[in-house]
Amino acid sequence: MSVISPFVCSTRNLLAQGFRSLPVMLGSAILVLGLAQGNFNLLFFFVGMCILAPTATLGTNLLWELVFSNTPWWLTVPEVLWKVPGGDAAACAIYPTRGVVPPTIVTAVPSFWLTMMAFFTVYLFANAKMLYDKQAESNAPKIAVDARKSQAMMAMVIVVLFGLIVTVLRYGMSGCETAIGVLLSWVIGGLLGNYWYSFLRACGLGRLDDLFGISNRILPYMSGEDANPTVCAPA
Repeated sequence: MSVISPFVCSTRNLLAQGFRSLPVMLGSAILVLGLAQGNFNLLFFFVGMCILAPTATLGTNLLWELVFSNTPWWLTVPEVLWKVPGGDAAACAIYPTRGVVPPTIVTAVPSFWLTMMAFFTVYLFANAKMLYDKQAESNAPKIAVDARKSQAMMAMVIVVLFGLIVTVLRYGMSGCETAIGVLLSWVIGGLLGNYWYSFLRACGLGRLDDLFGISNRILPYMSGEDANPTVCAPA
């Protein structure tokens, strides 16, 4: 029993630290894979998740502090809805800090953690939905179209469940989220994820936004029927 108890405690602490740093680990993995493979889809995804989402979060928090620190008391939103009671910046940071930031009451409207995860979830959901709604060629085999739609539907379900689980765990167990913060995180992160995806899709015609790689594997149906392909060679 004396051996199992420290092991359980250390495992729990390790998982808690990993969950707190989940956006950073996901962003780092996306960046490394994108650079190693020369994958522009992943690199643009990294830009949105780790640059645009944190920037929007910082701007929103600064604007919130500016507005509600200079308003009459009767117009002020109750602090319990947007300040974490008993929270401190070191414990709620997305990466471990030791003695760098003094304990203060945390303002989370929205939080960096949940905004980045909302961007991650909505971007992947928009990608899967695009693949599901993609218009098939008139002569494409039905089995291939059904396979694409089933894969896209499964991806949408998994992404939605992932977003719900991480939100519930973050709000219920970390003590670093507020009611208004959760709402604004999903609104800001979701809008950024959706519009960044739409922007990349408009610019890249489906080649710069498809993280699943299905668009890049779809060839015109007639290209698979030609038994005598033509090759252009210099005269």
